[in-house]
Amino acid sequence: MKYFFPALLLLFSLSSATFGAASDEKQAAAKRYLATTPMSAMVNDMAAKMAVQIPADQRDNFIKVMAEEVDIALLESAALDAMVETFTLEELNAFADFYESEVGQSAMSKFGTYMSLVMPAIQQEMVRVIKTAKETQ
Repeated sequence: MKYFFPALLLLFSLSSATFGAASDEKQAAAKRYLATTPMSAMVNDMAAKMAVQIPADQRDNFIKVMAEEVDIALLESAALDAMVETFTLEELNAFADFYESEVGQSAMSKFGTYMSLVMPAIQQEMVRVIKTAKETQ
């Protein structure tokens, strides 16, 4: 969370309007980015790509559970908050500009494939590290 604590009360009162405007602009830019890359489409695409790694008789159920159980609103809210906290206004606008472009849309259409390819390695590595951490306790 972003909190700005100026040393002087006057500085605070003068800067609060500017900070609020910047925060509003950052929120608008982050929302514009998220509109170009809907979380629901990304989750659905990733689930379909990941389902290939699941036994054939369980794939439909996996996709159904992902579609029904993943709280898209929660993920979008978390993404919006994290983006506003992490990135500058200029960076957020650059993301949105890129993903609104033809090249950006093409790249984003491949993101589910990318995540489905990298997720097994991430999961395996996390399991390995957790196991190692437990063994060293």
